Amino acid sequence: MNALIQTTSRNSQPITAHFSVTWLVVVFVMMPSGDGQQLATLLCKKNPKLPIVAMSGLATEQLQRETMKCGALAFLRKPFTAEQLLGVLSSALKCEPA
Repeated sequence: MNALIQTTSRNSQPITAHFSVTWLVVVFVMMPSGDGQQLATLLCKKNPKLPIVAMSGLATEQLQRETMKCGALAFLRKPFTAEQLLGVLSSALKCEPA
């Protein structure tokens, strides 16, 4: 399985690992030193067919709508169950809006 992993180091410098094929990306909308909506927009521009799942614990309806406009196929509000996560990931891999 291949993946794109983006995180930050302790000094807030971005650390990115790129792999040859990415099937799905899960982003946190609110990150300590980043913006999940910007990341979703960037990824969508690079590959419009890439399924993006966004998640947040501070999700309002407006934040959810804005994130979906940025290219997220699905949005999970934390907390969520393992079954909910698996269902959304399964739908996203089939490119079905959740």
